[in-house]
Amino acid sequence: MSLKEENEDTFGKVAVLYGGHSSERDISLITGKAVHEALLNCTIDAHLIDTRDVFIDQLVQEDFTSAWIALHGSDGEDGKIQSVLSLLGIKYTGANTLSCSMTMNKLFSKNILISNGFQTPDFVLIDDEKDYELIVNRLEIPFVMKPCSQGSSIGVFIIKEKKDFKEKLKELLQFNDWIIAEKYYKGSE
Repeated sequence: MSLKEENEDTFGKVAVLYGGHSSERDISLITGKAVHEALLNCTIDAHLIDTRDVFIDQLVQEDFTSAWIALHGSDGEDGKIQSVLSLLGIKYTGANTLSCSMTMNKLFSKNILISNGFQTPDFVLIDDEKDYELIVNRLEIPFVMKPCSQGSSIGVFIIKEKKDFKEKLKELLQFNDWIIAEKYYKGSE
């Protein structure tokens, strides 16, 4: 049996899901192309599929058996694509639906960590502009403000004064997501 035949038996027809609609589309396009090329170099029957386009029918009609999720942000890390693939009976890379949906949301993740005895920087869920004084009293200045369900570097701001808070809050409200303020710690991760 050749390597190509062995890979077909092991992986079947592989959809490399990339692109999508998230704020991290550009990096997903780069990731997807690199993964696709690597899989082809390993003689795996891999096909690029941009999930910004209609793609579910394509997965079914073209009889894909596996998917490599090269989507970033809400398109690929929040459990939605994992749910679709599970319903279609297509094996996929990465964590399961529940794990993805819980860990993509920073508020859920922090609450799970806290309930299991882990430390996490103190935080406040932001309702509106009037929360500024409450946040400063609890977290001090500077503090970090970010959307709950975007990628780790999307919409993350260090707030040093009230003017910054008002400005960045308006920007974050565009994500249509919960927003948290978190205690700022200077240093490496």
